[in-house]
Amino acid sequence: MSSSIPTTTHIVESAVIQAPISDVWSAVSSLNFSFWGLIDGTTPVDASTKSNTVGGTFLMKFRDGVTWTIQLSELSMITNSLTFEVICCEPASLVSSVAHTISLKRITSDNTTFIEWTTDFSNDATAEIISDSQYKRKDALRDLNVALKKA
Repeated sequence: MSSSIPTTTHIVESAVIQAPISDVWSAVSSLNFSFWGLIDGTTPVDASTKSNTVGGTFLMKFRDGVTWTIQLSELSMITNSLTFEVICCEPASLVSSVAHTISLKRITSDNTTFIEWTTDFSNDATAEIISDSQYKRKDALRDLNVALKKA
């Protein structure tokens, strides 16, 4: 009999990005994720779909061979936030569902950006999956900051 460690299925990672909100929004709302060292590329499933089309599906290819099919569920230029869900994963994921929300806030004192990346997992996520996701979000935010500092 195996025992599982009770864990939260909601994680939040945040950072201050040393770039104006318009630059950060451009980098994340495109769903390209080219700033993230783990990502090999993101392309629309349907070639006619634009990157910021709500309801559009996209293939997110990771450098380790994993591919996510994601669907953009929400996009707000007013609140500078977006939500996407992982609707398919190859190889198959160990969780039933995952939703990601990325939100931006302008820091007016120095024209930088506060970013928050929230991930909600179904209740079948293990502590190992949650921990791995936290580290990957931290890496993504660090990579975003480095990429935009160079720009």
